[in-house]
Amino acid sequence: MKTRIWLALILVLSGMQSAEANSKVKSGLPCATQSQVQINKNIFRGQIFICQASAKGLTWRLLLEKKFISEYEKTKLIAYSEINGALESRNSKNAILKFGIGKSFPKDLAEIYKRQSIRASRLYGSFFAKPEIVNIHLYTEKETSFVDSFPVFANSWDQSSRQEWYKRWESGQGREHNIGLAAFFSEYPTGVWEGHAGLMVYSGATSASLRRYAIQVMPHEYFHVVQDYYFRKNWEDYLQENNIRGDGRDIYDTFFPPIFREGSANTISFALASETPTYYLDFYKSFVEEKKRQTDIKTFAKLNSTKSVIEVLKSIELQNKNKEAHEASYMIGQLVFEWFIAKYGFSTYEKLIKNQLTGNGFEDNLMKSAGITLKQLYEGAAPHIVAAFK
Repeated sequence: MKTRIWLALILVLSGMQSAEANSKVKSGLPCATQSQVQINKNIFRGQIFICQASAKGLTWRLLLEKKFISEYEKTKLIAYSEINGALESRNSKNAILKFGIGKSFPKDLAEIYKRQSIRASRLYGSFFAKPEIVNIHLYTEKETSFVDSFPVFANSWDQSSRQEWYKRWESGQGREHNIGLAAFFSEYPTGVWEGHAGLMVYSGATSASLRRYAIQVMPHEYFHVVQDYYFRKNWEDYLQENNIRGDGRDIYDTFFPPIFREGSANTISFALASETPTYYLDFYKSFVEEKKRQTDIKTFAKLNSTKSVIEVLKSIELQNKNKEAHEASYMIGQLVFEWFIAKYGFSTYEKLIKNQLTGNGFEDNLMKSAGITLKQLYEGAAPHIVAAFK
């Protein structure tokens, strides 16, 4: 009986191999469609190729080789390639970086965050209509008096929350975390609009002592500058001109839902912080496993079917109605927009950023930028989210 089962399995795999033999590709061969993915399979391994621009035109490039490549991984790798492909092709000079680094800030971490900021600027600067100054702020608990008194940080992170982190670090707790300090495009001083992005760490931290998630916080906070660039200056005027009234938090979430604001920033930052496709897949895997263990956020336990995922997505649209919305949106939202970028391309995602002030909210933006409704976004992304949490 076992012999028959093994024989049947070999025949199935052999059939798969021969069926795909004619469509196999190799690195360097010409291809026709940008970001098209081709999977070559045989009994022993799977190879995934991506069609990308090169000096020879569009050619196949080996993206990853492993024993098995699932549809879930395929979607992730397309999004990864789209984001990093945009970075490599644009190389913008429009982001002019100015670094403010505290004397106590760990040198190895300062070098990592400086490199990340410079690299991210090649892509992020391409969103700017002209050269813009972006201030990168890196400080520790030893610069608390400066941080708490500097006007730029007055509303970026609640001062009492920062004080709690200072106390935890001093008592030996939470030193594996870094915390966001600035993430906006704002007017300071009066009449001067600049980007501000940055974070704080414990003064004794090292790249080895920080939790794995910390590696993407700098490009995440920096991407909020890009998001802000397309609405911050005109937000209040837009509301007044279009007679949009109501609770300020709800209105904000209607235009910039947390899955878009925080979740898609994670989509971008995870891709930029991962130097290889293999690291990218493993990074996501460890983050999902962490969220599955996070029992204080009940939302994650509900992500077990497409129907329940869609219900969860609806439930976290407004932070005033769900206290878990903000925290849950990082993981759930990044999977939504990973699927979106894989499906519609990075150029369409870029339209979502530029069209933020559209109509009466985010759904109008979706329709204008991608030609889909919020319902279609949720239904399309739901199977990808289920696959992640299974």
